[in-house]
Amino acid sequence: MAGEWLKLECSTPEKLEVFSITTSMGWSDPDLTVGKLFRVWRWFDQQTIDGNAKGVTCALLDNISGASGFAQAMLDAGWLFKTEDGVALPNFDRHNGATAKSRAQTAKRVANYRSDAPSNAACNAENVTPALAREEKKREEKKLTTKAKSRAEANAPASRLPADWSPTDADTAFCKTERPDLPVETTAQRFRDYWIAQPGAKGRKADWAATWRNWVRNERGAPSAGGGRPPKFDPTAHVNRNRPTPGSPA
Repeated sequence: MAGEWLKLECSTPEKLEVFSITTSMGWSDPDLTVGKLFRVWRWFDQQTIDGNAKGVTCALLDNISGASGFAQAMLDAGWLFKTEDGVALPNFDRHNGATAKSRAQTAKRVANYRSDAPSNAACNAENVTPALAREEKKREEKKLTTKAKSRAEANAPASRLPADWSPTDADTAFCKTERPDLPVETTAQRFRDYWIAQPGAKGRKADWAATWRNWVRNERGAPSAGGGRPPKFDPTAHVNRNRPTPGSPA
């Protein structure tokens, strides 16, 4: 049994097949025909799976509908046909059976949802928009953090500089070519003193050649008083270097 209801279209009473059956039966009211059809369709829906009624005769359908000759009128209208071992309804799966009812219920739910869509959108907009904004912000922060971490790892050597490090011929040539104003020995000593004192990460190999090139490019030529890398350039102090100190004689 497929259920306790039937799919009946609103236009059924005005269909040509209904008028044809009504005329064949000698009736003047098509509503009477629809009522008889409903009885027949209900029986097929409850007693068959696919609309094929084996062993069923037109006489039995006349008895079900309560009108003699009704099954033949359905045959003439094309809403019933005979098989080798009984009768069957055409297009049964479109209007009867569990599958047709499931489709009808789904279509109704979709129609109801679409009719309520504007109100649902208005109710959900305030909740969805902030949530999307927060999620987007989190993704952006994570992206920036990852970039900063990758940049730091790329710029920093991975392991501590060996105590016996000395510039190779290529390192020396680069320093003389890139910065002829820098003494190679002094620059190498500053490089060695600075990086030997820095902690290194285990398990990673340092690219000291690249680190040396960056060091040479950023060197300022004169060592700081305390050793190591010279202090950064102070533009304000440079501008005021020749100005007299307040309170001192001009």
